[in-house]
This record gives sequence, structure tokens and C-alpha cells, in this order.
Amino acid sequence: MVEMALVLPVLVLILGGIVDFGRYYYQQIAVQSLAREGARAWALGDSPQLAVESKAGGLAVSVDPSTSCANGGDDGDATVTVAVAEEFEFLFLPFTADAPSATASMRCGL
Repeated sequence: MVEMALVLPVLVLILGGIVDFGRYYYQQIAVQSLAREGARAWALGDSPQLAVESKAGGLAVSVDPSTSCANGGDDGDATVTVAVAEEFEFLFLPFTADAPSATASMRCGL
């Protein structure tokens, strides 16, 4: 019984860490996918803000206004860049990490 009292807090902390890092990794992959979708939408002439927010509302989307397909034309050399960031809070672990964020670039017209 004493052994269980000594080992159980450590096992719960390890299990909580596994769950938290799994959630963080999942959100990082989701943010990368959203950045790619936003860059694709902008390269095709749509709004990257609307494309990202329609898939997952409330994310911070940053668009570089100096690069757009309207400014660069469709000659294949112009690219657009979209950055997406999301806030993250650990549930079980007592520390913080950088928010999951991703940047995606895509050539115009693809």
C-alpha cells in the first residue's frame, strides 16, 4: 500500500505529460495544415483569413501584404506567405511552451 502511494503520483504525472504532449503535437499538425490551406486559398485568389477561419475559428492569421498574386502576377515566380498561430495551455503539466504556429508559402496560380 505504501509503495502505491509513492508510485501513483509519478505515474499520474507521466500519464498527464503524455496526454498534454499528444494534444500539443496534434494542434501543431492542425496549425500546419491550416497555414497550408490559407496559402493555397490566397494563391488561388481567395481570402486566406476566411479560408483558415472557416476550418477552425478564432486562430490568429497573419498575412504578408507585400506578397500577393495580384501584385506579382501569375508568372510562376510570385509567392504568397501565410502564418497561423494558436494559443495552447497545458492541462496537467505546470509549465508553458511556445504556441503552436506555422508558416506556409505557395506559388501563385497553383
